[in-house]
Amino acid sequence: MVLKTLKLKQFRNVEEAEIRFDDGVNLVFGENAQGKTSLLEAIYLLSAGKSFRTRHMREMILHDRRESAAEAVFVRENEREMRMRVSLSKERGKEFFKNGIKATKLSEIIGCLSVVLFVPEHLSMVKEGPQVRRAFLDGAISQLYPMYPSYLNEYKKLYETRISLIRQAKEDPKKRELFCLYHDSLAKMSAKIALYRRHYIEELILRAAEQYRLISDGREELKLAYESDIPAELKTEEEIAAFVKQRLEKEIDRDIRAGFPVHGVHRDDLALTLDSHEARSFASQGQQRSIVLALKLSEGELAHAHLGETPVFLFDDVLSELDRRRRDFVLSKLEGKQTILTFCDPVRKKQLAGANRILVKEGNFR
Repeated sequence: MVLKTLKLKQFRNVEEAEIRFDDGVNLVFGENAQGKTSLLEAIYLLSAGKSFRTRHMREMILHDRRESAAEAVFVRENEREMRMRVSLSKERGKEFFKNGIKATKLSEIIGCLSVVLFVPEHLSMVKEGPQVRRAFLDGAISQLYPMYPSYLNEYKKLYETRISLIRQAKEDPKKRELFCLYHDSLAKMSAKIALYRRHYIEELILRAAEQYRLISDGREELKLAYESDIPAELKTEEEIAAFVKQRLEKEIDRDIRAGFPVHGVHRDDLALTLDSHEARSFASQGQQRSIVLALKLSEGELAHAHLGETPVFLFDDVLSELDRRRRDFVLSKLEGKQTILTFCDPVRKKQLAGANRILVKEGNFR
């Protein structure tokens, strides 16, 4: 997969621009707050249907304007050219178009433009709480299975409904009778999400371990595991849904006392172990970065294996956070892959002298 062009109109601080990319390394450089990250945000928005920077659409519209747009032209492995466009309007909301035809649901556009995003916030993935690792898993899975985000959204709605019922039941015990109306749907969504996460991690385990072995020159061993309160012996969607439903019914009183659902896929985690030690507690800063590198590179491998497409790698000023050895390793792994890197440091710019260079200044690209 190769991203050819990106057009922006009234997007963030960009009035209007058309950026052309080479099929190798593209170096986007300039000072802070000039538009580098906005470029990556627009590409990711066209791939994932959402921003990695904000949940508020209006923040992506140029100040005092009513609407904005981004459009990408890319070529897939079958040499078919595709066009993806998003229109953001304060009146109409967010609208996506694939090859000129309006998408009626996000599953029609998610993953068509396959990307692997690596931003500085990801470097804290090891030390931060489970929600950060769940976000990594959910984002990676969504690229492979366009229906997966709809399962997450449905689960979120049902989870929030249970929270609301818990609050109501504390005031009025009769509200307990309403819980069971949602158990079938909540159990079904839980089962779907759990299976997708379980299967993805099973495929990720060997790839991430090998990537980390290469980064550490074979000196350290990384292991991954899916931490869930759903028993591993339950293999099918039906078995898991039946288990979750039974538990939901049994734990109504416990959830009411706690004030929140005690169990569920909203508590899942990706356990990371380094040489038999919990990485979150024992990994050094360099080891943490190596683990995240291994996960991100493995995400790209899995995308290629599932989609038959090499994803576009989006790196937002991440290499400047790495020491030279890790930086050189990443660049070697990205050979032959289209990569868009943002930088502020002019030294890094010189180290990538052979890259296609795009200067950004005050929302202008050249």
